[in-house]
Amino acid sequence: AALTGEAGADANWLSQVTIVANAQAAVNGNIFASDVMFTGDGRLTIEHGFNISNNVTPGEEGAGTLVSLGNNTISGDAGLAGETPVSLFAVYGGAGEGEGAFTTSFSNSVFAQTVYVTGQGMIEIAGDLLGDVVFQENGTFRMTGDDAIMMGSISTENDLDGIVRFNSSVTLTGNIGASGLAIGEVYAGDDLYAQLDQFYAGTVTTCGAGCRVDLSPGE
Repeated sequence: AALTGEAGADANWLSQVTIVANAQAAVNGNIFASDVMFTGDGRLTIEHGFNISNNVTPGEEGAGTLVSLGNNTISGDAGLAGETPVSLFAVYGGAGEGEGAFTTSFSNSVFAQTVYVTGQGMIEIAGDLLGDVVFQENGTFRMTGDDAIMMGSISTENDLDGIVRFNSSVTLTGNIGASGLAIGEVYAGDDLYAQLDQFYAGTVTTCGAGCRVDLSPGE
């Protein structure tokens, strides 16, 4: 199904947009709704230049795939926060190549089993992340929130593809890269506390003497 135009309006929000199991929904407009709910393994694709103004929620663990094809902002949580978070199946973003690369921005936290950086663009998260990050091309993954927490590993499908930028203080539980599949660049702009078993990167840059980088083995 394809929707051309807005779902809801800035002055008149919908209570919910529901993506049912097996649905393939594409939206060429903004979504103004209190919640976008996946009731099963459906897929929601957002075209370039449009945004989701609140939460994207799975009805159960692993329900729902969110695909960002351009410059898109998701203003709420992606996935369900709480004492026992409920994760989307997957998030795809950072599409495009070269000067045509795009940024997928999450204003809050992301709970997804896997976050894929699909092109040479960027996925940026202002909150926490529960889930793995996979680079399919040489794009950028950036965390910008203060004292953010990431629980998940970062990997690449091609050796030395991928730029990881921790712009603020981050606590990471999970591995970075693998033997023969190193991340291209890792940048720590503030304190980085990482509990991991392996760290493979072509280049590692910190913000200098003012930063603390603690790397310890995983449990």
